Amino acid sequence: MVDSLNALESRLNVTRDALNRLPPGNEDDERARLRADAVFAGVAGRADRAISDAEHYRQVGGKDGWAEVAYAEYVLSAKGAPPDSIEQAVRSMNDLMARDSTFIRPYVLAGRLLLALRQKDAALSKLDAAVALNPRHVLAQSLIDQERGK
Repeated sequence: MVDSLNALESRLNVTRDALNRLPPGNEDDERARLRADAVFAGVAGRADRAISDAEHYRQVGGKDGWAEVAYAEYVLSAKGAPPDSIEQAVRSMNDLMARDSTFIRPYVLAGRLLLALRQKDAALSKLDAAVALNPRHVLAQSLIDQERGK
């Protein structure tokens, strides 16, 4: 499994490198590139890069919540993130859900963050909402089943 993960990460890095070598596009293209880099760095647990790319994304007009998503991904990926970081990320996800109740990712991230805080009932509520928005959301449903012992 580790070999498969390493192979996938290598393919992803090659693809990201090719994307980042493209000539600069219009403002929307650049925002999309920064958004992808910020989220990738967050998932990879690369704090400095996730935070700097997310801030740069905001500076070029990104206001749709992806900077907050990148931070939440980082908090989940970081080894031993302090509880106040997790709580801040939950608040950010709640703010995103209040701004756009159809944006599914904050529900799933909030659920995962709340599980990390051992707040099972609150986590299940967020994950249930994600599945209500998308009944085929595999990760949300898997987490629900795992927590409910199915």
